[in-house]
Amino acid sequence: MTILTGLTTTGNRVYQSRVHPMTEITMPGICVYCPEEETKEETTNLLTKELSISIDGYVSGSDFDADIDKIQAEVEEALYGDYSSSTERFFNGLALDLNYTSSESEYNEDAQIEHGTIKMVYTVLYTITRGEPEIAL
Repeated sequence: MTILTGLTTTGNRVYQSRVHPMTEITMPGICVYCPEEETKEETTNLLTKELSISIDGYVSGSDFDADIDKIQAEVEEALYGDYSSSTERFFNGLALDLNYTSSESEYNEDAQIEHGTIKMVYTVLYTITRGEPEIAL
């Protein structure tokens, strides 16, 4: 997700995977993946789908809470900052709606590198033509 690349806290450390070896070099960083998708509405030729997007932030160091809060704020600003009032859509006009669903943070002191994580979940609503799953309308 290029929209999340270049955030102040995480920079270009954005990985499109739920599993990425987070190290001192790759933290603070973000992993982005889509764990769930379901059809919300159908017509003869169109499907409206709801996609869950999980964005996991990773930080090391002693200022865990402050760094996690910064990542969460920067992610939210970037995602909602992509809204176009002319099209009333998100993600360069591809998404009909974007909603913040939840977040959960924890600190892992038992790992090889002590680190904190935050899992943020957003849902995105978009429409496709039946049989063309990679082209959002």
